[in-house]
Amino acid sequence: MRKVFGFGETVLDIIFKDGQPRAAKPGGSVLNAFVTLGKLGWNPCFVSEYGQDDVGLLIDDYLVENGVNTKYINRFNDGQSALAMAFLDDDNNANYTFYKNFPEKRLQELPEDIGADDIILFGSIYASSKEVRKSVVRFLDMGLERGAIIIYDPNFRRAHLAALEELKPRIIENLNYAVLDQCGTFENRSITIASYLHIVFQPFLINAFAMELVPRAAKALTKRWIFALCGLSAVVMIAQLVPWGFAGKCLPGSPLCARNLCTVSGDWHIAWNIPYNGLVLPFENAVGIYSGFPTYMLAAFALPLVYGAWRFALMHMMVGPVLAWLLTDNPNEMPAIWCLFSIFILFLGLSLRARRSFTATLWWGRDEGEVV
Repeated sequence: MRKVFGFGETVLDIIFKDGQPRAAKPGGSVLNAFVTLGKLGWNPCFVSEYGQDDVGLLIDDYLVENGVNTKYINRFNDGQSALAMAFLDDDNNANYTFYKNFPEKRLQELPEDIGADDIILFGSIYASSKEVRKSVVRFLDMGLERGAIIIYDPNFRRAHLAALEELKPRIIENLNYAVLDQCGTFENRSITIASYLHIVFQPFLINAFAMELVPRAAKALTKRWIFALCGLSAVVMIAQLVPWGFAGKCLPGSPLCARNLCTVSGDWHIAWNIPYNGLVLPFENAVGIYSGFPTYMLAAFALPLVYGAWRFALMHMMVGPVLAWLLTDNPNEMPAIWCLFSIFILFLGLSLRARRSFTATLWWGRDEGEVV
């Protein structure tokens, strides 16, 4: 019998109106969907986490009473179940405040009995959060390997806009999982193009981050030219998508090169097939390096050297393309693995100690006062 698995956040919603608490009820976008399926008698299996506290007990009782299978709930003692305070305005629109205290190790136990044609529903910001990302990817990869049907509900709200740049790569990756190997469909083609475009504009973000690691004078002196060159790289990469006859086709074996536009399964991650043209092949033939996208490589790795962020460029090279090439022989899977390991850059941004290790105090031997 087909099983239905859901992967999502669990919170206790406490609803306030006119400054007074009016109700308390377990919530979460996937949880709400599974309560409905439970009432219909589907016995859906919910994968989530909450504590061994009074709030967790209340949530567990609620799920069981509504026919939800809680076999795969991760219960913890080191922390508290999550709370969401919903403050309703005069039009009953909610403004949320969240209180979370999770343990360091989360979602260690995941279902192992996923079968062909089982259904996996996952979604909300929870599925894109860095804290549980490894478990999300492990769960989805297991589902793909065993032939499960994957459904993704982004449930992205206005309140999350401030975190959009951080979350966007993982949201795109989640969308890829939901349309994987469905070549020719509008959804798959759209997500594949979106995935490519997020690579096109990555040099802007890479250099914006790297320039925060160098003296302010060096940043001020080079910023305008650096972003202009990133824009030129983006124009070239978009032009590589145009099926110009005179440009020919991409070189087989180059990253992302394919004959059909599609997001497909890789050896252990996803892969992007992009039928781009051979616009830059003359340049690659001249230098003897076939990266497929030389303007990207120059913008992402050479430009940081201009303003002195060589430590960052070296780290990015090692945890990006070098590590990705070590993990797969599939040139179309390599860029997706590279994006997956962008978590290292996020760690660098969040850790003051790590950031100091990559911060330059001199611009190629000159201090702040000597940079003009």
